Amino acid sequence: MYTYCMKYLGHLSVKDIKPLHIVNALKAIEAAGSTSQIKRAKTAISKTFKHAAGKGLCNNNPVALISLESFKQHVEQQHRTLNPKDIYKLREFISHSKASLTTRMATEFTLRTCCRIQNVVQLKWSYIDTQKNIISIPASIMKTREPHHIPITPQIQNILDIQKNQSEYVFASHQSHLRSTTPIMALNTNKIETSIHGLRHLASTILNETKRFDKDIIESILAHTDSDKIRETYNNAQYLHLKRDALQFWNDFIDKCIDAESNLKALEDENIIIIDR
Repeated sequence: MYTYCMKYLGHLSVKDIKPLHIVNALKAIEAAGSTSQIKRAKTAISKTFKHAAGKGLCNNNPVALISLESFKQHVEQQHRTLNPKDIYKLREFISHSKASLTTRMATEFTLRTCCRIQNVVQLKWSYIDTQKNIISIPASIMKTREPHHIPITPQIQNILDIQKNQSEYVFASHQSHLRSTTPIMALNTNKIETSIHGLRHLASTILNETKRFDKDIIESILAHTDSDKIRETYNNAQYLHLKRDALQFWNDFIDKCIDAESNLKALEDENIIIIDR
């Protein structure tokens, strides 16, 4: 959202911005397939003009002349999930798309860790324990309001190495962190048929279909599980070991999906039957 608005409006003085400039910015968001962001962008631009008017920088708010009826309406639907036969398309996006390196790395990190996107973009270097080889996300930013521990696989470590920077955030952008909407907009632009949440569902599907891992361990990777139930079943060391094994399997599975043929073979090797949809 920020990228499109800045591309069409960032070079203009606030007093020179006309309704058509704003419409073009919103149309670009629409063309990217992110219809859910159009209203949010319009509201943000309107607030900017109200602030500017209060400072005497402009005399009117051109956003007031723009109707959302001019744009495709966002239809709420179930989270889109990529067909497991198309995991290789995510690999291609990460390796070859024109999205920024940080956007691609944040998308890959989301795919490999099964984290919620809000936790990914807010990830701080201080959450990473290199001695224990684990990432600990504090309860304060977790949806479950419980701390979440992510074992660091070699593949995840590679992403962290690539992202080394001077910011407090791993996925830094504009003196803060990457916006949570940026990865999905990049995926949509590249015609990848999934939502960000769909990446978590994809991992859940593969891990459950292999029948290799306890369901509670899989749910804990997704930060769904009641921690009290986990503590009743496993001691802490055993729990983290099993969680690491499952996450390592998922990361290795992703690595096998280089192209359509190898993707299909990876599924067949695990006796995972996927019904085309």
